[in-house]
Amino acid sequence: MNLVVFNLKSCEEDPVFTASVSWVRELSKHFKNVEVYSVHLGRVPSILNVTWFELGGGNPYRRGLALCRLVKFLMCKISSKRDFVVFHYMNHKTAVFPGIVLRIVGIHQVLWYAHASSSTVLKLAERSVNRIVTSRRTAFPVKSCKVVEIGQALTIHLSQDSIPDWNCRKQDIVSLGRLATVKHLEECLNALQRVNDSDIKLINIGPQSDPDYRRSLERFRIDDVSIFTAQRELPQSDALREISQYRYYFSGTRKAIDKAAIEAASVGCLVLTTNSNLQDILNLQIIFSSQGIERDISKQLRWYRSLDQKKAKECSETLARHTRENLSLERVADRLLRELLK
Repeated sequence: MNLVVFNLKSCEEDPVFTASVSWVRELSKHFKNVEVYSVHLGRVPSILNVTWFELGGGNPYRRGLALCRLVKFLMCKISSKRDFVVFHYMNHKTAVFPGIVLRIVGIHQVLWYAHASSSTVLKLAERSVNRIVTSRRTAFPVKSCKVVEIGQALTIHLSQDSIPDWNCRKQDIVSLGRLATVKHLEECLNALQRVNDSDIKLINIGPQSDPDYRRSLERFRIDDVSIFTAQRELPQSDALREISQYRYYFSGTRKAIDKAAIEAASVGCLVLTTNSNLQDILNLQIIFSSQGIERDISKQLRWYRSLDQKKAKECSETLARHTRENLSLERVADRLLRELLK
């Protein structure tokens, strides 16, 4: 069996889309040949049974070229329809076209989608594919019987030797990702003000595309001391090393699961979140519920800080071990393969 992958971008140098390359590398172990069609193509590895193609996109001319390339793809592939399956990774638009045509001729297709936002295009995509895989059922905003929960995969990890000991970590809270209102970083800053300890700050690492939002966060203070800092974007591996220097990670994402929070948990950061899906996937929900802290970041922080050094270190190690064992790329890919090969 051969595999066709449609995604938004493939690039090992992109902090976000290097995950797309990791998925292709893992899936290539299970298929005879893999063809990857990316809207944008950056630096990608040479893999013996993988061929990379750029569709193009952006301005009207490039979108027209992409459409022509998709038509050419259909003309070449429809005659061999029994030889391949299709995986739309983070790209629901290709699940509409060429997805609808592929569905008509009987090609098995799976869509990965894990975002809170819905659209008419997504509803059409839901109709055209055979299965939809997502981190949690509530992360797919359209009602559908096709949804299968497979978890959020760790596409990058650090060796145990390179992870700092708990006692050597900074006591601040870190968050990773684009500085945007959907991250709800003010929730964490409000919690810090209730804890009222100016020695603890929130550090966000990532693109700073919203200066107004940044300024609003910088206004949060305790005893006239700013408790928010924004740092520049880092390559994914460097970002994970930086995150591992901190004791706590905050995720304000609502229904979908913050991939960076999974990565932070894998290096032993204690996660602060009111997202029940994230609490559940990290095995924190039972603990938080028993303490009555599942809906309150300030109470979570107080509880974590109430643990003695030995207990906090054990909690960190347990969280890291659970995450690595249950959300490894290999484990999640196995769940995806069951849906691709049905």
